Amino acid sequence: MKILHRPKRIANDLKNNLLTEQEKFYFILAGIIFNGTYGTVSFINNFSIYTLIEYALTIGGSWWCFQENSRGDNRQFLDRFICLQAAISIRVCLVIYGLYFLLGTIWSLISNVVYFPQITVISFLFWNGIWIGGTCYIYITIQRLIRYIATPNST
Repeated sequence: MKILHRPKRIANDLKNNLLTEQEKFYFILAGIIFNGTYGTVSFINNFSIYTLIEYALTIGGSWWCFQENSRGDNRQFLDRFICLQAAISIRVCLVIYGLYFLLGTIWSLISNVVYFPQITVISFLFWNGIWIGGTCYIYITIQRLIRYIATPNST
């Protein structure tokens, strides 16, 4: 599946009109399923100032990407945004979940040996910081790749 390809390769396919409508639909479907699952769980279980920051970053990042596309050729924003967002978000979340299980295991082992009551607060701040950083990375990368796609080829 193309959704698992490198985001730069997807950007090249978008720039050169190599994605079919069916492939674009799969990107949309993956994005809806992935964001719906993660977003619902996050919103219901962890509503806090961090949730509001995530929403603000998502709205602001989407607007920033739209503006970048408008400064370029101003075409096919939804195709570009959805395909890149799905591919990059899945990669970022897989890395974060991998870190979560690795570091969670280490922290569990440490907390069994050493009494450290602040570990819960530190863990909460650390993981929310990781999610916010991941969200920033997603939109910075999308913006950069949209700039690449929307810049006309020089011939």
